[in-house]
Amino acid sequence: MKDIKNKIILLHLLCEAELEELSRRTEQEELSLLAGQALERYRHAPGEQGESEKKKDPLPWYSFWQAVRREDEKTMAYFCFRGPQRHGTLELDGLLTRAGENSLLQEKKYDLCHQALTMLLHWAFSRDTNYFIRNRCRGEEDTLWRTLLRRCEFRCLNGKGSRQRDWELERPASTWLSVFICIGLSIGLSIGLLLFQSVFLGSCLGLVLGLGTGLGLDLSDKKLRQRLREARQAEKAEIGPGEQLPQ
Repeated sequence: MKDIKNKIILLHLLCEAELEELSRRTEQEELSLLAGQALERYRHAPGEQGESEKKKDPLPWYSFWQAVRREDEKTMAYFCFRGPQRHGTLELDGLLTRAGENSLLQEKKYDLCHQALTMLLHWAFSRDTNYFIRNRCRGEEDTLWRTLLRRCEFRCLNGKGSRQRDWELERPASTWLSVFICIGLSIGLSIGLLLFQSVFLGSCLGLVLGLGTGLGLDLSDKKLRQRLREARQAEKAEIGPGEQLPQ
């Protein structure tokens, strides 16, 4: 798995040895604890889903992504997922470093942590099976982390009185309709001029083809989201309120 990067930020995926080393850093207790938990999840991927994912390089869904400022190679944050998607939903976790906290405090918008997390979210949503990304905060703690989630357009799912705050980001709706209208019009115009010597007939043909294909794909995407939501709600009802869904 290649690292994700732009001109400013590098998202480095830690290998198993690097993750194990990070889990042994006693000077950063919270970081070592999260790294140790991620390492355990990676080494004990559950059931058939884990075995299936192992054939596809499961490390990105378990290990830490280290967000590094390329200018001076300072680590801004660590992000990780709590395993592969379940019913289209990924569980996000993370920790800001002192440099990352300073970036959030100094910049009102588009700070480096925001850029780094946005890059990771875009990468995760580029995988066909991922439609929702969730994070859980405890009470009013982690103020800066919640600020980062808001800047990345996560929405809070709980009321203010809840001890635990669940945040969720949904993958943007598909826009195949506009894409296939353009493609259909281009193809239709070519066919119309070649076969009928008519721009009007070609445009009509292309528009119908584009509308039919684009609407079909967008409707399929919408139905899949609904099925995933229903499956998630059904599993939540079986487990019971307040309990964590298994990963």
